[in-house]
Amino acid sequence: MPMAIENGNISYEKAVQEGIKEQQRLVSQNEVVAAANAESTRLVDTAHAEADRLRGECDIYVDNKLAEFEEFLNGTLRSVGRGRHQLRTAAGTHDYAVR
Repeated sequence: MPMAIENGNISYEKAVQEGIKEQQRLVSQNEVVAAANAESTRLVDTAHAEADRLRGECDIYVDNKLAEFEEFLNGTLRSVGRGRHQLRTAAGTHDYAVR
């Protein structure tokens, strides 16, 4: 029986060592997963911040272009108004004449 007990103890120690190794592997795997999750969160946050920054820059650019276009259109309207005024006065029609 002592041999059976010794074999049982060896088998027990082997199972304990395998259990410890498996525990370490799982802890290590969980640490890798946690680190990967943290890194993915950081990357997503960085991407959102960059997208917000670019969106702001685009809004400023578009607003500037629209302001330039508005100035151009206002100038065009003034030119059209002056041209119409010249046509009316050159043709002898008064400014207050309505079509």
